[in-house]
Amino acid sequence: MAEKRKLNCLTFEKKREILTLVDKKTMSKTDICKQFNIPKSTLSTFIKDRDKINSRSEACQPNRKKQRTVKSDAIEKSLFVWFKQARAMAIPISGPILMAKAEEIGTEMGLDFKSNTGWLDRFKKRYGILYKYKTVCGESAAVKTESLTPVESRTKGLLTLLRDFEPRDIYSADETGLFYRCLPFNTLALKGEKCSDGKAPKNRLTVLVAANMDGSDKLPLLIIGKFDRLRCFKYCKYLPLQYKANKKSWMTAALFESWVRSLDASFKCEGRKIALVVDNCLAHPDIDDLHAVTLMRLPSNTTSVLQPCDQGIIASLKKHYRTIVLRKLIAYTDHGKSADTFEMSILDAMYELKAAWNLVSSATVANCFRLAGFVVGSEQPPDDATPTADINKETPTSPAPTCYGTDDLFEAMAKKFLPPGVSLKDFFSVDDAVETTGQLSTEEICASVNVTDSEEQEQDDSPTPSSIPTVAEAREALQKLREFIQAHDFSQAEQYVNVLGNVSSDIEMVSLKRRKQSSITDFFQKV
Repeated sequence: MAEKRKLNCLTFEKKREILTLVDKKTMSKTDICKQFNIPKSTLSTFIKDRDKINSRSEACQPNRKKQRTVKSDAIEKSLFVWFKQARAMAIPISGPILMAKAEEIGTEMGLDFKSNTGWLDRFKKRYGILYKYKTVCGESAAVKTESLTPVESRTKGLLTLLRDFEPRDIYSADETGLFYRCLPFNTLALKGEKCSDGKAPKNRLTVLVAANMDGSDKLPLLIIGKFDRLRCFKYCKYLPLQYKANKKSWMTAALFESWVRSLDASFKCEGRKIALVVDNCLAHPDIDDLHAVTLMRLPSNTTSVLQPCDQGIIASLKKHYRTIVLRKLIAYTDHGKSADTFEMSILDAMYELKAAWNLVSSATVANCFRLAGFVVGSEQPPDDATPTADINKETPTSPAPTCYGTDDLFEAMAKKFLPPGVSLKDFFSVDDAVETTGQLSTEEICASVNVTDSEEQEQDDSPTPSSIPTVAEAREALQKLREFIQAHDFSQAEQYVNVLGNVSSDIEMVSLKRRKQSSITDFFQKV
């Protein structure tokens, strides 16, 4: 008789490590199962429940194996969000304060909830407060991350903290607001809009940008929108970028912690140790139990000087993004359509942002780090330099219509679409003032936890795709694309053809999966 397999219950940390290995595709699923002593069915369950594992691991210490649900689950989730926000502000929180706040949140949600010390102890254990947050119950706030001092921060102070890391292992991350639907003719209406009070929420996103010092690794962008489930995602089984949502489209402490922990698991699998430089704000809390990531905070009010992303990386991303959007607008109007009817969904914006991020050169990234004072050896940070020659480059006065250059495109487009008094620079920087973080009120915290799918769908105004293209339509589109590549002298034509070959194979696999094996009764007709 075969020996019964021993049940192997993994911690949330191990589950996230497994999911990271699956995403990296450096090991086969069979090898992953052998390494962690789990059956293939369990691995399939982990992949299916990826979102649940990530959300539950955020609310527990990493060594927990299960998270039990309680009747007051919505109240506790909101309370934990408020708690982390208060801790990011270095406010000491005691047990009675937590109990009083829980009852206030219950009242806000219309629930009859009474707290007691027994519930408080269980809440702390469920959310790992006793393990993650040692400064609870009135103790003074302790700084758990490195902090860059303002004095000599551009030279010695900065380099001292980073001297143990190679340039490829020094990363910087920062958020920026983006009016993804903004076109030249509505630049004046949006210029300087902060969106701090809920204005224009449907037209803005928050984008998290991160890259390393030598420009060799630009991390995938994280997109934060207002709606959790979008109509344009209806048939999507693949998203070009990671997407999260909350009522204000803001980066929050919970989202940032989730992103950092995922990053930590990824670099842990690679056996790397990295430094992550971020701004000092409410949305960037202390994070314990990190294995591969060391968080380093910039001093308050120094982002414009010391944050590499603000020295030109974000500006380059936005310029490339709006270049792509303007090309689409010109193509749209060239077919006799009005620019007023031009539309973009968040899914469209995600594809264009991904393409724009790929166009940001490694030289631009490296120069922006250098301009912020991140230098190696005896090299000195420049006193006054531009991170990249093309970010602030003026549009030439003599267009060349046959050229595919962006400058010539902007020259032609500006005359047609830019209103009087608005320059290309104004258009590129229209959303620089948009707020990406802030303090959420109790009402907003409760709404973010307790919102229903129907409410989200009613407010989402993005168009719903009519249907999924058929296999025949996909084949036809692929053939047209091949013919187009053959007719033009592209420098990467061979690479494009290879990619199209892989796409063609996958299309045929979809076609085979949809076919059904004939039954013997199919060969007989009823008399």
